[in-house]
Amino acid sequence: GDDDPVMLTDGGQPVRPPPDEQALKKGLFEQQAALLACAEAEHRRNPGWIETKATASLVVETTGKVKQVELGPPALGKSKLGQCVRTALGKLQFEAFDGEHFAVAFPLLLTRPRK
Repeated sequence: GDDDPVMLTDGGQPVRPPPDEQALKKGLFEQQAALLACAEAEHRRNPGWIETKATASLVVETTGKVKQVELGPPALGKSKLGQCVRTALGKLQFEAFDGEHFAVAFPLLLTRPRK
């Protein structure tokens, strides 16, 4: 939005802040179909599967592109489900920002599709 506060550096130049929680939620919402597809594929592979709790850690470049996605627990990261989720999260795109790259971690709950 245009009514966001603009932070100024010493030189008086506006600083574009890194993505906030709102931007993250919006990005996840945009990848929701991809994440659901991961859950559906997991359910087909493993009909008894109900849900997986995960922690996702992203490193976001100043261009707004996701550079790195880590998933915990480690067993999930190595699984087909984890690879699918990593691919989906890697497609997140944020607004470009100033400063260093930005790291964020958040909980993720993957559940089997409701019929």
